[in-house]
Amino acid sequence: MTDHEEHSCLNRLPVPSRKSVLVALLVIATAMTLVLVHVTGQWVGHRVFAQAYHPREQVVNSWEESRKNTGDSWLRSRDGRRKNKDILSEKQPPPQQLLGGSDKEENMPDGVDFAPGKMLPSNDIIGERQRLDSLTEKHRGVMNLPSRSQTNRASPSDVLRGSVPSKGIVLNPEDDQQNYLQGMIRKEMVPSPLDTPTFSRRNDHQWNERDPKALTRLPFRQKGDREWKVMFFRTQKEDALIFNRVGKCGSRTVISILQKLSDMNNFHLISSLVYNQTHLSTSWQGGIVRILEKVKTPYLFQRHLHFVDFTEFNAKQPMYINIIRDPLARFVSNYYFKRFGDGRSIRKYKGSNETRDRSVTDCIVNGHKECITSGIIYIIPFFCGQLKKCREPTQWALDRAKENVEKHFVAVGILEDMENSFRVFEKVLPQYFTGAVQLLLKPDEKQVLKNGSTTTKFKEKPSEEATTIMKHLMYYEYEFYHFIKDRLEKQMAYYGIKR
Repeated sequence: MTDHEEHSCLNRLPVPSRKSVLVALLVIATAMTLVLVHVTGQWVGHRVFAQAYHPREQVVNSWEESRKNTGDSWLRSRDGRRKNKDILSEKQPPPQQLLGGSDKEENMPDGVDFAPGKMLPSNDIIGERQRLDSLTEKHRGVMNLPSRSQTNRASPSDVLRGSVPSKGIVLNPEDDQQNYLQGMIRKEMVPSPLDTPTFSRRNDHQWNERDPKALTRLPFRQKGDREWKVMFFRTQKEDALIFNRVGKCGSRTVISILQKLSDMNNFHLISSLVYNQTHLSTSWQGGIVRILEKVKTPYLFQRHLHFVDFTEFNAKQPMYINIIRDPLARFVSNYYFKRFGDGRSIRKYKGSNETRDRSVTDCIVNGHKECITSGIIYIIPFFCGQLKKCREPTQWALDRAKENVEKHFVAVGILEDMENSFRVFEKVLPQYFTGAVQLLLKPDEKQVLKNGSTTTKFKEKPSEEATTIMKHLMYYEYEFYHFIKDRLEKQMAYYGIKR
């Protein structure tokens, strides 16, 4: 045994105890190592990722460093504006009063400001108007704008006429940021006044009857709305109105006016997107009746549709209106429309070029089926009903049509006398047609273009011989046409409408 081994403490212990001491020392060394690694990792991680955990401190530090390096920064400008504002605050009313609003609106926190290159949202720009250099000596250029609360309550025409008071916002055009804000504020200004008011389409609803999903876009009654129940007597006339429009009788011009009237007079205009089916099956009729019973009133439903009797489906019968024209003039217009369309649509004629280019006079004089058979009765079924007998040129169909007009049609206009027809509509249906005559006589530019685009292309008048033939074949149609004209004259006399 060497001298080193003799003096070793471990060697003095028995062999089992010596092993236990070695194990204990190893455990203590491992624990101390783990603690040292943990503490070192925490320190290194905090130093390395401090910027990621505290981005605001990094931004603030960069701002302060920029402030020291540059003699004039946006922070100093902000401090100067606040100082000027504090000095003159006693002499100036609150900025909301400068804008014409209340003290509670458009308040912004004192710490909110903007830096160069940072674009504010539009709402912040509106509120920032009162934070501009409106209190310094460089004020130039006053822009008069109403406050936000005033513009929400007033129409554009009221604002531009000056009926809504407004205060001045003073801007400094030499300041770049103020120029930017000035441009943004100009975008919020009310547009220039027009000769005629603008209209929304909030009450105009399109309905494709063949699409079940289209029902979700209809204005159905909600809980609390007045119900439309079946009664033994007629309720308010303003409940429901149906315009089962006759084709090629100026109905598209009338619809464009109804779209504006629905916004002016606050009723729902429901327009069917099914144009080519006027006589329907019983189940289809019942489906329309059930859906219209659930629609919020008042409403006006317009569609190319032969008369439907709602009482046959145990439902309240709505009122009807319509407009017709000279039967031969309507026939000629439809004849050429099927071939060439008008300014709004281009028709693809299914027949041959020879048939397409045939004039209406040749069609009538030569006795072609299109003119002699299918064209002699068209208007009467829109008033007679859905029965097959209503589509036959008979005295029964004529009498049935006259009976339905007296019972269910509150008014029927004449295209050749549209102005007086609308005057009657205004008298009998003021809730729907108030203002219709003015819209008819003074249409806006868009309406003029639309009316011109509904004129059928390449339309030619028939010869005297062809006219005589068709008027003889259209005997029942002309009987009904003169009946409607006489009825319109009586209504004009009753309401004191003079030509």
